[in-house]
Amino acid sequence: MNNIKIIVAYHKESSVYQSNVYIPIHVGAKISNIKLPFIRDDSGVNISERNESYCELTAIYWSWKNLDTDFIGFMHYRRFLFFNSSFLFNLKRYFYNFGRLIHSRLIINKILNMPELFQFKTSDFAIITEELRKSEKIIPLLLQEYDAILPKKEYLGKKVITQYAQCHDEVDLKIFYETAGELYPELGEYIYDSVLQRYLYPANMFVMRRVLFQEYCEFLFNILFEVEKKININEKIGYQRRVIGFLAERFMFPFIEYKKHTSKIKVKEVDIILFQS
Repeated sequence: MNNIKIIVAYHKESSVYQSNVYIPIHVGAKISNIKLPFIRDDSGVNISERNESYCELTAIYWSWKNLDTDFIGFMHYRRFLFFNSSFLFNLKRYFYNFGRLIHSRLIINKILNMPELFQFKTSDFAIITEELRKSEKIIPLLLQEYDAILPKKEYLGKKVITQYAQCHDEVDLKIFYETAGELYPELGEYIYDSVLQRYLYPANMFVMRRVLFQEYCEFLFNILFEVEKKININEKIGYQRRVIGFLAERFMFPFIEYKKHTSKIKVKEVDIILFQS
């Protein structure tokens, strides 16, 4: 049970927590102008050169192809899974989600003064360090009971496809889901259902049993490599060039629902802690 590795993606210098469990990795290393003192995602079998559109997925792909461990996780240099949220935070989060459901998000946010309440925030990295140390004892215990640990669902206040269309190019999401259904018909009903939901698992973060992780990556990257052939990333500008990462974020929910129904996996949802440097 001690064989747990959680890869943490960095693309620039920042505060770092590193241990036998938490392993920092330099993402997009092949196309980066800086050198970070970590494992690089352009070592071994990799897709580092695709980082501009694949974002953190280059680290996830690297983990899939190069790590040999019983449990694999992924987090960001500013976002970590959080196992110690307070009663007050959870109470505020409940009202935040309720506000989104009844389309009163702005009013609720003003009252709570916490505009993105799917994540706990701190500017003190010492707090992050202490929480990550605690998590190294908590995670093995959770993995005795659960197959995956994921962030709590983020409530969007609108359907997934509506939210995506407002923020990105709706055509890309349709291509993604159509391709997924063509390659894996068994996912079809779960994909269709996910489009109509008003929440998703944010940030491509997780800790999973290796077998589950391998299946997730097999599905995800086979789909993404086909999608990449069908959309013109070069035509996209700035933030929208991260399209592959955005699409992947919409895949975790249907995949997990599929595995719940077909393999009876058990999932634990926890909060996110955000480091505001």
